[in-house]
Amino acid sequence: VSTQSTGTFLSLTPLFCVSLVLPNMSPAVVAERMTKAPLLFTYFRSSCSWRVRIALELKQIKYDQKAVHLLNNGGEQHSDEYKSLNSMEQVPTLLIDGLSLTQSLPIIEYLEETRPQPNPPVLCVDT
Repeated sequence: VSTQSTGTFLSLTPLFCVSLVLPNMSPAVVAERMTKAPLLFTYFRSSCSWRVRIALELKQIKYDQKAVHLLNNGGEQHSDEYKSLNSMEQVPTLLIDGLSLTQSLPIIEYLEETRPQPNPPVLCVDT
């Protein structure tokens, strides 16, 4: 676990970080966010966002979406608000279970590990 200026991070895989503390959000906002449906920050032309949307649908997880336009005004992903959620300034970002998850494959791994049903699994399993 390493501490950075935007929050506390736990590296799960070499390419992935989970924000354990949603940066720049009050505890009340974090608590409120945990009681709501997961929130996916996405862009309709992003293949990485498509992967996450497909996994959420296959897992039958109800979620909300917020569009992050990658071209408007030089890219909404570069805004201070979005940078506080995803310091890499990329989509997708998924707010779920009080965590801010980034990068599609690790997000899908998290969904598979925390919500193993319904079957079949979204990811391949070793036999």
